[in-house]
Amino acid sequence: DKCDPYNLLTYYKKGGDINERIYDTDANGKEINVGLLTYAVHAQCLTCLEILLDKKDEIQDFDLEVTVAFIFGLSHKNNEISNLLYEQSPIPHGICDVCHGNNALMVAAVYGREDWYFKLKSSADLYYINLNGASLLHCAATSPSQKILDDVLTIEDLDINLEDSEDTT
Repeated sequence: DKCDPYNLLTYYKKGGDINERIYDTDANGKEINVGLLTYAVHAQCLTCLEILLDKKDEIQDFDLEVTVAFIFGLSHKNNEISNLLYEQSPIPHGICDVCHGNNALMVAAVYGREDWYFKLKSSADLYYINLNGASLLHCAATSPSQKILDDVLTIEDLDINLEDSEDTT
């Protein structure tokens, strides 16, 4: 939490569990839990993230954990962290429960990350609907990027009348 790589290494050397989960509640009061990779992204601690990635063979469900950390990281607009996690080959169709069940493309759209949106678009599920019934179009409509919204509106067969859980189209 304090971006202290020395304490992280000390914790690890003393037998600390690299697969420990951090429990919290989200803005809606829903209990969430994340792995240390995602927590390091939350703390914006590149050094701690690098330490954890050096021990990736010990992280249970590494592919899933790095996918969640990558998707979550897109909301922080830190390209150094995003690039590092992308190099670990996150699951292309993965989702992030902490990110309201969105996939990476949706998070890139919501935060106006044009660079990542266009990089991820070719391998993403453009028709994925998140846990709240929202589509990529719902995400793009809230984006600060007009370029992303304009692009999403060109996707063939995208249901522009799809209602999410808040009855928004």
